[in-house]
Amino acid sequence: MPRMSAARIHVSSPAIAFTMICFRVIALISSCQPPPHVVGDISTACHTVTPADRQCRSFLLTGGGPMSSGATPTLSWTAAQRWRLRVLRRDGRAFVRGIARTVAWALAARPQVPGLAVLEGEPIARKGVPSAYRLRVHNPDSATRSVRLAVRGWSEDDGALDFDLSCDLQLAPGASVERWVRSTWAHDGALLATAPADAATVWACEEDLDHAHARWVVEAELAEGDATRDRLRIGGMLLR
Repeated sequence: MPRMSAARIHVSSPAIAFTMICFRVIALISSCQPPPHVVGDISTACHTVTPADRQCRSFLLTGGGPMSSGATPTLSWTAAQRWRLRVLRRDGRAFVRGIARTVAWALAARPQVPGLAVLEGEPIARKGVPSAYRLRVHNPDSATRSVRLAVRGWSEDDGALDFDLSCDLQLAPGASVERWVRSTWAHDGALLATAPADAATVWACEEDLDHAHARWVVEAELAEGDATRDRLRIGGMLLR
């Protein structure tokens, strides 16, 4: 699916798994409370607790199911800690695996391929008034790359393309190239090397926004050979 913004946020699955495991281990450790303090003989102390209270306490301490009615608080706490240790050993192995996967992902070499660095424009456009949209293509590789930039725009009221433009670019190593799209959203458009001088910022009052005609959409796609390297999409409000 195309992205809806030019800003990029890369979140890795290993990083998410690692964070979830950390929260689970912290919650498990924090839940290990010390055993209840019992003064005197345990059997005497147990007689001061009602069976319902003892069953509820056993359930909370074990985390699994209620202990037998004859279990003392000390035995319930010991059984609970044994259960927690088993869970901690299992989660500890997953914790270590998560660290290893995260470190391997962070140190792995990234493919150096061209990409779309910027696609931006004013959020409000008006039919018949020139609007401009800026694109920037970047080549992070140490070799020159040949790419094809395609830009399409349409309004969501009818879905018909207002413009469908493309050009070929030669990107030097580590270089960026900017292109501009000019359109009045009246089924016209031009791909320019510099910013159009007649593009204007559209101001709208609240009444204009309440009676918006439709939404405009601009989508840019970068291809190298038969492979699609990147795609960005932005949108805004189109007034009559």
